[in-house]
Amino acid sequence: MEAARGLGASNMRLMFRHILPQCVAPFLILATTHLGVAIIIEASLGFLGVGIPPPTPTWGNMLSDALNSGAYYLASAVIGVLLAAVSVAHIRTQSAGIATQ
Repeated sequence: MEAARGLGASNMRLMFRHILPQCVAPFLILATTHLGVAIIIEASLGFLGVGIPPPTPTWGNMLSDALNSGAYYLASAVIGVLLAAVSVAHIRTQSAGIATQ
């Protein structure tokens, strides 16, 4: 920064060339972490019946329907929970990959 400033770089050039590129990775990590949390929150609220109304297919609504439908659909509820967990784990793994770069 001091060298660029010494060469006469403007404030805008310093911001776009030196500061903003260093901020991209933390913002992406934060966004992917919040995405995983949002998926879990939506599925939890949908499962409890306070999320998106039932005709809309969401993970929470599908898990609630599977649990209420009987023993046959209990396996599909377990699969739904595993799919949600794998999706969140994948998103977190991607954010960890961004952090190491």
